[in-house]
Amino acid sequence: QVVFVAGQSEAEVVLAVVADDTPEEDELFEFVLTGVVQGDPQLGTAPLAPPSTPLTVAANDFPYGVLGLQPAQLQISEASGTGWVYIERTGGAVGSVACT
Repeated sequence: QVVFVAGQSEAEVVLAVVADDTPEEDELFEFVLTGVVQGDPQLGTAPLAPPSTPLTVAANDFPYGVLGLQPAQLQISEASGTGWVYIERTGGAVGSVACT
């Protein structure tokens, strides 16, 4: 509950965000003020605008993964004519990922 006393013009609400191990995209919420009691019946009411705002919790766990090359350094002999580079996807496997 947030209560504004006479003369107070701002208040702070602390939102706790708990990190998890599940790779996911940004999470979207709506922060809504509810149960608002406005003003003093003897003095009138104060308008409430807007009563909500979008809230985004940004992903920090690379839901699409991180691409890396294995081995990190490659040496190919001209005589062999062929070499292999492996692309490794770690840290998330949501959706399709392409590279060139």
